[in-house]
Amino acid sequence: MPVPWKLWMLWKNRNMFLTEAKEFAAEDTVLKMIEDSKECAVGWEIPCEGVVKCNVSISIMDAKFLGIMWAVESMVSHHVHKIIFETEALELVRAVLRPKAWPAYRYQESELRKSLVKINDWSLGGVCQPE
Repeated sequence: MPVPWKLWMLWKNRNMFLTEAKEFAAEDTVLKMIEDSKECAVGWEIPCEGVVKCNVSISIMDAKFLGIMWAVESMVSHHVHKIIFETEALELVRAVLRPKAWPAYRYQESELRKSLVKINDWSLGGVCQPE
């Protein structure tokens, strides 16, 4: 199994431990590494010679972060100065409102604040979406 698979699984487990307080047994982590590497090996293939390939993947949290950033930057570019932002990305809302309690989201919080500072009057709230 390639080293990147091992590092990726350890990184994911670390993040889940920090953000969700989930713990994983070493044996379960190893089995998940093997399982995931078999699944993904099918989807990511080496291109033909002379062809450049760019594999792109994004996590749900990254997509939520980019969506909020897009919304904030759009409001800034349209010169909207009083706005309420709401999102189902509760972790990001909490990270902005209580950064010391959410250190795992320091980067996202910092980037959001850099954009939000350009808006005179803003608020950020979380909403729960029905399943």
